[in-house]
Amino acid sequence: MSEAAVAEPGKLRRRRPWLAGLANLLYAGLGYLYVGRGCFGIAVLAGSFLVLAVAGWTRLVFIPYATWALALGAIGAQAAFAVHAWRIAAREHQTVRKHYQRWWMYLLWIAAGMLASSLVMPHRAEWFGYEPFQVPVSSMAPALESGDYVMTDTWHFRRTAPAYGDVAVFEVPSRPGAVFVKRIIGLPGDTLELRDDVLVRNGETINEPYVLLLDSALPGFSNFSAVVVPDDAVFVLGDNRRNSLDSRMFGPVPVEGLRGRVVYRWFSYDEGVRWERFPERLGTD
Repeated sequence: MSEAAVAEPGKLRRRRPWLAGLANLLYAGLGYLYVGRGCFGIAVLAGSFLVLAVAGWTRLVFIPYATWALALGAIGAQAAFAVHAWRIAAREHQTVRKHYQRWWMYLLWIAAGMLASSLVMPHRAEWFGYEPFQVPVSSMAPALESGDYVMTDTWHFRRTAPAYGDVAVFEVPSRPGAVFVKRIIGLPGDTLELRDDVLVRNGETINEPYVLLLDSALPGFSNFSAVVVPDDAVFVLGDNRRNSLDSRMFGPVPVEGLRGRVVYRWFSYDEGVRWERFPERLGTD
C-alpha cells in the first residue's frame, strides 16, 4: 500500500521549505516526516546507526583519515538530506496530510531516535568494536595530554594478548566506575623494579623513550622494590612517571579489566583546537 493510500482526504496543509530543511538538519529524518516521506525518514535514521556499525566492523574507524572522511561525509549527507527535504516542500506547496503528520508524531520521532541512541551507544564497544574517549588529565604526557580525544580498539585484547608498550584503557576492581588509560610495562610472571625512575624488568634495564620526568608533589614515585606480576594480570604505569595514579597505587590490573587498546589520537582541544596534536597513531615505544 502506498503512502498516498493512507492519506486523509480533504485536509490540505502547506509545507514550508525552510522548515523542512531545518528539521532534517536538526534531527535525522525529521524533515522527511514533515514533508510526508516517512520511508525516507526511517531510512535516514536507521542509516545513521548503520554507518557507526559498518565503520567498526570494517575497521575503517582505526584509520585516522578514514574516520575524518566518514565524519565529513556524514555532515555532507545531512546537508544533502536537508536540501532534498527543502526541494520536496518547495515543489509540493500544499499536500494532503498523512496520518503520521501530527505534532505529537514529530515529538515521538525524536523520542524514538533518542531511545535507540541510548540503547545502541552504550554497547558500541561490544557490538561495533571501538570506543572514543576524552583524556581528562596529563598522566600519560607527552603521548596523551589533557584534552586529547582517542580512539580505542575494544576488540584488541579479545584477539591479541597484552604486549609491552600497549596504551590500554581499563578498569580496576578497587575503583568501580573509574576508567584509566596507562601503558602496559609488565606481563604475567614479570619481576619489576623502579630504581630512580629507571625501569628494571626481569633484571634488565629497560629504555623507555616515552617517559616524561617532571617534578611532583607526590613523594616516593621514583622507586619501588621488586614486585612479581600475578597470572592473568598486567602492570601499568603512566608516561608522566612522577605524576600518575597507576599500578604503584592500585596494584596490577586484571587482564579481564582491559577495555581496549588506544590506537590513535584523533582530536585535541584545550582552550582552543591543538592542530599539531592530531591525527596521530600511538606506538609502543
